[in-house]
Amino acid sequence: PNKKFGEPELQNMLIDKIHFHSWGFGKTRSVERNSINPFGKKDASQNKNNDSFKSIEETIRILGHKGKMIDIFMIDCEGCEWDIFQEWFQTHHGYQSSTLMQVLVTLHGVPSVTNDFFSTFQNHGYVISHRSPIMGTNGEEQEYSFLKLSPSFFLQ
Repeated sequence: PNKKFGEPELQNMLIDKIHFHSWGFGKTRSVERNSINPFGKKDASQNKNNDSFKSIEETIRILGHKGKMIDIFMIDCEGCEWDIFQEWFQTHHGYQSSTLMQVLVTLHGVPSVTNDFFSTFQNHGYVISHRSPIMGTNGEEQEYSFLKLSPSFFLQ
């Protein structure tokens, strides 16, 4: 019979291959907007002693991902994506951030930086591979998947 992800044998086979880190990122546009994840409401500079909240730079350093390729980066931070997306592509203290090969992100709302968000992905060689509205949000929340492609893909 086909195995399902919820079955213990399959979970045990994957346990060494999948890593989930449950901490918040960045600062949000609006404290009121974020009622689900309390860590997303806080600014990293005001929250240095809280182990449940890290900057992207701290995460890269702590996990030993400095300069490495990450196959899948998934983030659903209840609105903080708009404040921190540019950090996903920046150089930090003289080293290149990890290369994110696939980014899965849940977008919340449509703020003024929406065009910058999509332009940043495009300028860094990503294409949209999937988009899906989240049911029950009246289109306010969308799941996107971006794939990083070789620069030669974009040559004519």
